[in-house]
Amino acid sequence: MPCKHQITLISNQPKFTFVPSLPWVGLGLKSLDRIQLDLAKIVPQHGIEFIHAAVTAIDPKSRQIKMSEQTLDYDYAVIATGPELALDVLPGLGPEGRVLTLWEIKPEFFMQFPCRYLRQ
Repeated sequence: MPCKHQITLISNQPKFTFVPSLPWVGLGLKSLDRIQLDLAKIVPQHGIEFIHAAVTAIDPKSRQIKMSEQTLDYDYAVIATGPELALDVLPGLGPEGRVLTLWEIKPEFFMQFPCRYLRQ
């Protein structure tokens, strides 16, 4: 008998941004929409339910994930919060030193500084 399962992706962001390509956007070599995926469009195509919401709490005893407008029961949960950066290991790294990593910068930041001269 085949295994029955339901996968649900919960994200507070409507789009997935491929962060390693953000410098290309800043250099004017790619547009932001070329390195982003609309989760509501692409995720259901793979049989995965998508919920655009922020998780407000996880209750492992009752196996529930709470969001502002709904609660989801689960058997197993995978929490993928992104990278954990150790900005304190190198003096001057981080916002206080005016040096940021790609993981800290919002994609829209790169739209401010297109280097058009590189295309010439």
